[in-house]
Amino acid sequence: MLETLEKELPKGTIRYSSKVVSREESGNFKLMHLADSSVVKTKLGLQNPDGGGRTSIRGFINYPNGHGFEANFHAYFDTSVEDSVMVSFLVMTRAYIGSAHDENKQNPFKIKQFVLSGIQNAPQQVSNIVERTELDYISYAPLKYRSPWYILQVAEA
Repeated sequence: MLETLEKELPKGTIRYSSKVVSREESGNFKLMHLADSSVVKTKLGLQNPDGGGRTSIRGFINYPNGHGFEANFHAYFDTSVEDSVMVSFLVMTRAYIGSAHDENKQNPFKIKQFVLSGIQNAPQQVSNIVERTELDYISYAPLKYRSPWYILQVAEA
């Protein structure tokens, strides 16, 4: 496959056994400094993704004997291929976990408490799932977005 790709690209495009020692940004270009003192300049220069103010809280729970939920339960949670594993998630817009949210978003206990406080009106099954989720399987992350149209425009240029 590499040989086919190499035949289609201009000679010298592919460098085998090149070690990247550092990277830097220079305007719209990215520079890679190689161990042999050469510099490779890339011109794709994608814009930074947009934060959009949305965050995701995800959890994972294992049901050794199967979770027993019907497929229509995915309004709150989506089930995996296996009937003994469940991945849950919550997407929020501009949600903050307490006043010191930067510290709290790294604390699985506070994340779990935040989710439980937000689902008080949800069915008991939902809160049971969150309560049973172990702290090691809870994550909080900002959601990023990069427009596919922008990527296509850059690729055409």
